[in-house]
Amino acid sequence: MNKGSLAKEEIVSVAADVIRSKGYQSTSINDILVSSGIGKGKFFHHFKTKHDLGIAVVDRYIDTWKTRMIEEILQGDLPAKTRIFHMLEETLGSFQDSNVKKGCPFGNLAIEMSEHDASFRERIASFFHEWAMVLSETLKDAGLIPDDRAYDYAEHIISSIEGAILIAKVKQTSKPIENTISILKNTLLHQRSISHE
Repeated sequence: MNKGSLAKEEIVSVAADVIRSKGYQSTSINDILVSSGIGKGKFFHHFKTKHDLGIAVVDRYIDTWKTRMIEEILQGDLPAKTRIFHMLEETLGSFQDSNVKKGCPFGNLAIEMSEHDASFRERIASFFHEWAMVLSETLKDAGLIPDDRAYDYAEHIISSIEGAILIAKVKQTSKPIENTISILKNTLLHQRSISHE
């Protein structure tokens, strides 16, 4: 990776952290400049507007989450039920300590920007759909849910997780996430396998 690409990645990385803490609309370009220690010239060399940077931040969140949660875990080589449990445990581990206060980057931006900016909303909606699709296939592979209900059940799991992260952010404790993950795991543990014969 050349110096220009490294500088761009550094700006996106810093911006992702600032936006997650302050929100997109409350974050100014100057906030990014101060936090990253770069000048305006370098910033505008890589991003014409704050909106362009915001989209790059969303794409970075998506790429990171897809790589870890979808490609490495849900599409991994372990048994399907183990993959689902691993996904739940990874989610819990991702929202401990200071990350609880920051909330879910997707949830934060969805709440803040969905009504105002279609490009943000469409990217986040597409990501949630892809996550639900892959999770539904994993649920079917595990023989836990009938094929015609797998996508709905996958959306229910993701909705439960996102809701728990939101409540955890408000309460400033990871307990709601811990409770939700525990209930989801317990429900799946006691779910009878579905025969596809």
